[in-house]
Amino acid sequence: MKPRNRKFAIIAGGLGALAIAVALVLNAFEGN
Repeated sequence: MKPRNRKFAIIAGGLGALAIAVALVLNAFEGN
């Protein structure tokens, strides 16, 4: 695996996890 591809995968994974966390928080607030 190329270093650049690995770095991109880590960044993409981090953004994806952050987006999921934000979505869960918004759903929690809307639920209340």
